[in-house]
Amino acid sequence: MTQQFVDYLVPLSFSRFQWHKFSGQEDASVTYIYLVTPPVSRLQGQSSILYIGKTEQAISKRFIQATRTKNTPGNSQATNIRSSHISQLLFDRGDKIELYFTHGLLFELSGKEANDFEHILQIWNKSHYLKFFKPDSNGNVDVSIEKYLLVEYSNIHLEVPPLNNAG
Repeated sequence: MTQQFVDYLVPLSFSRFQWHKFSGQEDASVTYIYLVTPPVSRLQGQSSILYIGKTEQAISKRFIQATRTKNTPGNSQATNIRSSHISQLLFDRGDKIELYFTHGLLFELSGKEANDFEHILQIWNKSHYLKFFKPDSNGNVDVSIEKYLLVEYSNIHLEVPPLNNAG
């Protein structure tokens, strides 16, 4: 656990990225996590992670979509509707929710790390593995940061975060 996540239960593997607490920034092409305290029970253990996502748009716009979307007849974005509703319920009961983001959508894995990730990716998201896991001739592979975080989380807790649909 990194110092920045001292109040949260977050997998150690998440510390490989430099996280920034959201406070209105306009940064784009980021991977992000919503954290809650107190942590929630999972199939195995507890976690503070509510949602793992990525966006090419400004993180401030994504924050508004995920926290202030209303269930109106013209709005069909289910993730935004669900996350807005749940966020409000958690705020109302006194839970603390914060958004953190890291720059980038991809990073490179190599050697043993690539092999280890390949194994758990085949378990947690075989279709993604078949479509996207393409190591180069040196065994290096570009991996979606979002997918890496989801698979690492799933491998620890035996399920995806509460507001994610799939790993």
